[in-house]
This record gives sequence, C-alpha cells and structure tokens, in this order.
Amino acid sequence: MNEMPESINDELEKRKKLVEELWNKGIEDEEVKEMLQKWTIEQEEKVERAGATLGARVNFELERAKVYRDAGYLDDALDTLYDTLDMVEQENNRELEEKIRGEIETINNIDEN
Repeated sequence: MNEMPESINDELEKRKKLVEELWNKGIEDEEVKEMLQKWTIEQEEKVERAGATLGARVNFELERAKVYRDAGYLDDALDTLYDTLDMVEQENNRELEEKIRGEIETINNIDEN
C-alpha cells in the first residue's frame, strides 16, 4: 500500500489543524498562539536534527510562510519570506534566493486578486 507513515500523517494533521485555527480564531487567540508556538518549536527541533543547515532552516521558514498564507495572513507570510531572503542573500545562495522569490511572487499574486 501507499500509506504514509503515522508520523507524517500526524504532522500533516497538526499543520491542517493549525491553519484551520488560525483562519477561524485568529492569530491573537491565546489557544492559537500556543498551538503556533508548539508547532514552531517542533519544526525548529527538526531543523536542529537536520544539522541546522541553511537548507533546513529555509525549508522551515518556507513552511511557516505557507502556514500563514494558507490561513490568510499574507503580510505575515511575506514578512517571513523577506526575512528568510535576507538570510539567504547574506549566504550568497542564488538557488535558495530564487526559490524564496518564487514564493514571494506567488503570495503577491494572491494579494492582487
């Protein structure tokens, strides 16, 4: 069968729940803040386990931006992406810069519609 391991399913469910709560209750809701903080800590731990590489850090920041985007917080998503772009530019990593710029363009296109 093509079932995903339980941990991936759990992770996807947590992300889905986080986006729903952000969308429905808002980023200022205490329960949502706590959920977002817990998710962030879990993701940062994954970055550390991956060796805290630039690529792992960028992937986390891209995922954080996508959570904000999916929950309708386009400004927060863009802030995250621009901060990440600054970090990547300092490292002179053109490939990651292009990836981040693509995400910025995607969000800007959403914002224009």
